[in-house]
Amino acid sequence: AEVLRQAGVSRYHPSIPSGTTLYVTDAGPVLMQDDPVVAPGMTDVASWNRDAVVTALRTDQSGNSSYPQFVRSCWAAGVVHYDVDLQSRTCTYAGAGGECYVESY
Repeated sequence: AEVLRQAGVSRYHPSIPSGTTLYVTDAGPVLMQDDPVVAPGMTDVASWNRDAVVTALRTDQSGNSSYPQFVRSCWAAGVVHYDVDLQSRTCTYAGAGGECYVESY
């Protein structure tokens, strides 16, 4: 997070199903396309499961998952996107129904 902050990124917003991340920088917004988590077409969104979100976070924080594994675990827990605010040092994980889990770092 510190490297991004030093590079002028104030926040970033990954969209899990599409695999896109919007970076808000001092020079303007930048969109990065990564591999989508879901196949093209329609798919059901998992129900929000706060405990599974926290488990995915703790597993990742302990170094026991790769980023793709972390994202898939978040998707399975009902997370559709998350927002990292590098100024306030918070990360908000959000579900399709407006549910959210906020973590400070």
